[in-house]
Amino acid sequence: MHPVVRAKIAWFSDEGHALRGVVHVGANDGAEIAWYLHRNHRPILAFEPHPEPFAALQREYGDAHGVICVNAALGAEDGELVLQVPEDGETEHASKYVPIPTDGDGHEWTRVPHGSSIAAPLRRFDSWAAETCIDLSPFDVLVIDVQGMELEVLRGMGRCLDGFRHLCIECSERPMYDGEPPAREVIDWLAAQGFDRQTPIEPHDDVLFLRTRDPAAAGADAPALNEWARQNGWKGKGPIPRAVREAYAEAFPS
Repeated sequence: MHPVVRAKIAWFSDEGHALRGVVHVGANDGAEIAWYLHRNHRPILAFEPHPEPFAALQREYGDAHGVICVNAALGAEDGELVLQVPEDGETEHASKYVPIPTDGDGHEWTRVPHGSSIAAPLRRFDSWAAETCIDLSPFDVLVIDVQGMELEVLRGMGRCLDGFRHLCIECSERPMYDGEPPAREVIDWLAAQGFDRQTPIEPHDDVLFLRTRDPAAAGADAPALNEWARQNGWKGKGPIPRAVREAYAEAFPS
């Protein structure tokens, strides 16, 4: 098993949220799963398309710890995905898209040449869930780390997204992959689904979201949490204080 290293979703626990089961899309060999197990965030459903890290994921967690491991990519449609694997073999950087090389202090991995391509099954989450008849009620945390395909995965969730309250989505302020949407596009799309950003946008890092409105109420008269928080003293830096979020929920109940 991997060493237990604090996962980004621990922020929610720090803020007083009780987390249940986790769906992790782009799990690679399962490094974050050790933390989920340590904090008893169960059940765990992990998707990984590349066969090599998937084999390690299944070996380490699938049988011994009851993690549901699925060897498939998720996206906005069902079909096949061609993964572009970098020359250095770092499968965690494999993507549908090729990186945009950065200069200076940018990420070195964006300058690694393309090495090989492999085909992997591609599924919409909602169609996969319907086909497998999985019970999604225990899951309320969604983690997506898919190297530029985050918005495609979210769209492929369909109405299954309604069951999640806590999201951890890797985003890039400016696209790091040729075809990746910028973080602002992901944030705006999620706002329309009832989720508000809780942590800052970074050049390339995870951003946390909390469902603050029922999806059916998205687009109603209630202002977005970030806008309302700024009007009530938040300076726009760091996470929105818990007291402010609770006041918003009281003022604009779902």
